[in-house]
Amino acid sequence: MLEKNLTNLMSVTISLDMSSLKQENRSDKGLGIYAGEYIRDHLDRDSLDFIESLKEQGVQDIHALDLGGGLGAQTVRMASAGVKVTMVDLLDATDRFQKAVLEGLIGEGLIRMIVKDWRDLNQSDAIRPIDVLYSQRALSYISFTELRSVLAFLSNLLKPHARFYMSFNGMDSLYGEAHPQKNEPVENRFAVLEKDIREKLNAQEPMCVYAREDLDKLFDNLPYEIEQVKQTRFGNYQVYGFFSKV
Repeated sequence: MLEKNLTNLMSVTISLDMSSLKQENRSDKGLGIYAGEYIRDHLDRDSLDFIESLKEQGVQDIHALDLGGGLGAQTVRMASAGVKVTMVDLLDATDRFQKAVLEGLIGEGLIRMIVKDWRDLNQSDAIRPIDVLYSQRALSYISFTELRSVLAFLSNLLKPHARFYMSFNGMDSLYGEAHPQKNEPVENRFAVLEKDIREKLNAQEPMCVYAREDLDKLFDNLPYEIEQVKQTRFGNYQVYGFFSKV
């Protein structure tokens, strides 16, 4: 069902080749996102599969939260499935979302943009109760301790059946190899990468990198249950789980 819907509707992926912005007849209508047939990232696809399963169960008013969505590719994918999505990022993608509505890629009013640091989220942001919590490696750009605080706050907004899909920069990745504090405990492992790799990866901001055991520590004593951890071929981690609050 999802495969058919994605093919017929759209499967939006971020175009990493910025030179393609100059190409004519782009399928993304100048949105900076590419409407192709396939989503190759398991985290993206699996979160969409869960959304589809909720719809098949008759769940109404499905809401997803995308932390650090950047150009908004996955936010648009989720909205194209008919769910309401809130994206939180310092980069304001509102214009892109408005163009996506005009081009008929998503429905009106499905996406809400909050231009804010995740660390500053609070009750005044009026985030809807969450069915799907999603973040693609963006959470590596705040410290371990700060992230635990963000997760604790968001746990109050998760619905009983909610699931989370998150990825993190790993110790075995290029980010980890170039991290100046890679031998420090994860609580202290937050710094700018070494200069040569920083330029290569265009990663200018301080970050935390994670070993497998750090992920268990991240969720310890929080109402999240890790169901599966996948290590990508690049050495990063994709974490799948569910909300376990009683």
